[in-house]
Amino acid sequence: MNTIEQTLLVLLTSVTLMIPIHAYAEDSFVPCNRFGRMQDCIAVPLADQTEDAEAKRFLPPGGDKARLYIVRPYTQEQREKSSVLLDGRQVALLAPLTYVTLDVTPGAHKIALRTQGNTEIQLDVARGKVYYIQYQLNIHFNTVTGVAKILDEKEGESKVLLSKKVKPAGDLN
Repeated sequence: MNTIEQTLLVLLTSVTLMIPIHAYAEDSFVPCNRFGRMQDCIAVPLADQTEDAEAKRFLPPGGDKARLYIVRPYTQEQREKSSVLLDGRQVALLAPLTYVTLDVTPGAHKIALRTQGNTEIQLDVARGKVYYIQYQLNIHFNTVTGVAKILDEKEGESKVLLSKKVKPAGDLN
């Protein structure tokens, strides 16, 4: 084997060994663009690709439930996690370009989103309906503020399609 063949073999082996490591990193970290380069920014518990694909079918919930999609579709504060609280209980952690789905009982619910400050939204949900909530962080000088707003179906679905699903924390029943 000549030097060029040896170099190619080492390079091929190195690349082959890196692929599984990179696949694992994608399951734990959310990538972002920092200084013109894509890199892993923050780790949140991501759902597997099958769960993400299923959620992106946007089917109504089964039984006597309503479905919430809470999405953080932008990359502001790339290294900050956002806590999602439903009726005072933490149910998920969001990072930039992530979302969570929550099936909840019909009625009034308080959704709180916390990064560096608190943002709250009240929502009265109906059985069998799907709701989309966007959480956006705005940066003004050294202050970060969060804004939550309800999106229509078309805009909500488009934001979710560009994001990755996180695992909710625990059972919501």
